[in-house]
Amino acid sequence: MVFRQYHSPVNLSTRERQLLTTLVVLLIVLVTFQLLADITEILSRVADVVIIFVAAWAVSYLLSPLVNRIDQRTPLNRALSVVVVYIGIAFVLAGTLALAVPGLVNQLNDLIVRAPEYGDRAAREVVALQQRLEGAGVPVNVTDLYGQVPAKLSQIAGEIAADALGFVSATANVLFNFTLVLIIAFIMLIDGDQLWRRFIAALSPELRSEAELLRQSADRSFGGFIRGSLILGLIYGVATLAILVPLGVPFAGVLAVLSGLTMIIPFFGPIIAEIPVLAVTLLGAPDVFIWVL
Repeated sequence: MVFRQYHSPVNLSTRERQLLTTLVVLLIVLVTFQLLADITEILSRVADVVIIFVAAWAVSYLLSPLVNRIDQRTPLNRALSVVVVYIGIAFVLAGTLALAVPGLVNQLNDLIVRAPEYGDRAAREVVALQQRLEGAGVPVNVTDLYGQVPAKLSQIAGEIAADALGFVSATANVLFNFTLVLIIAFIMLIDGDQLWRRFIAALSPELRSEAELLRQSADRSFGGFIRGSLILGLIYGVATLAILVPLGVPFAGVLAVLSGLTMIIPFFGPIIAEIPVLAVTLLGAPDVFIWVL
């Protein structure tokens, strides 16, 4: 006859159980933070590559309808259709830059020259605002807050001037990444549909229909968002230029470009787009500020 020996469970007091539970929770939190740190480090190493591929996918996604239309309605094959689209975009960009860049450069140079004048105007406006606040009994000292702004701007300008080599290197890096984006987008535009067909061919009929439905939903939602944002930014930039030029607001071209670009930012874009326009109008053309507002 075999006798089995049973061990009684360890009896822990309430305090010991609380301490054990606390240690387990702290261990879980420590492991979680360590995993997050490792994941963040891994993502930081591949972030540039991921951004390049995402940007290339977005470019190919935006150009795909135009390429498909040329491919279907002309005798050109897929590769030549992509080449035609790239050439057309290159001509449009070259013409736009040739027409817009000289004026924008002149306005930027004028802005740099007149920056001290605008600084003096802003200082006078701050003093007047401080006097009005003191007269109203509001205990807010805006002059001290404004006094820190020129020093910060000078510090930033000095750092930019001192790091001219870094600026040139960063510009070259941006151009290199932009070239990679165009090359990868070119490949995606040519072989993207074939890769998708091969992918869904390996799926079952049920999953194939689900995959097609998912792709169509993504086309409608994401494509509509991207195209709508670009169209909205273009319309807003043109409208800003059409309003500021007749009113005589200085640097209208720079403000229009800046407003159009910031409008692409989701949620906060419209708010950010208003700030430089209102600030320059208040300092450069205060008589028409109410019309711009």
